[in-house]
Amino acid sequence: NVDKHRVRVLTRSRPKALSNFPVKDYLRIVIAEEAEWRNCIQGSTAAINLVGLPISTRWSPEIKKEIKNSRIRVTSKVVDLIHGSQDELRPKVLISATAVGYYGTSESRVFDEQSPSRNDYLAEVCREWEAAALRVNKDVRVELIHIGVVLGKEGGALAKMIPLFMMFAGGPLGQAIVD
Repeated sequence: NVDKHRVRVLTRSRPKALSNFPVKDYLRIVIAEEAEWRNCIQGSTAAINLVGLPISTRWSPEIKKEIKNSRIRVTSKVVDLIHGSQDELRPKVLISATAVGYYGTSESRVFDEQSPSRNDYLAEVCREWEAAALRVNKDVRVELIHIGVVLGKEGGALAKMIPLFMMFAGGPLGQAIVD
């Protein structure tokens, strides 16, 4: 609840962050560019890392490199800033998102947190991304979450699928199994 907490959005692009979090709508949100990250991390209760270049583009060798670097470089920087915080100002928890691409795909297998990663590019990115987060101080709890396909009207997979459905070229999206 933003009313009870101050949310600090760490970004490399203030205009992009402001388009996602208009200050007039989110009065308690602070938008901070990279030079301001240290001050935002120190004194925070938690750091939530949702960073990464979207993977919904064509993967040239340069894009693949940026997909990986955008996650690992920023996660490493956040971890380094947490390391550099005084004990009493250090966040108590780091929540770092990676992707369900860690597990790969299967039509018959159910994956859970103990399932091994696949041996492909996305799984490699996830393993390195998680390893960067796990370097955090031992007194900081780390929670790794695997996020699935992003479905938003303005971005992610849904924006690309809607035109197909409007032309009656779409089909069922599948069946989720949720415990």
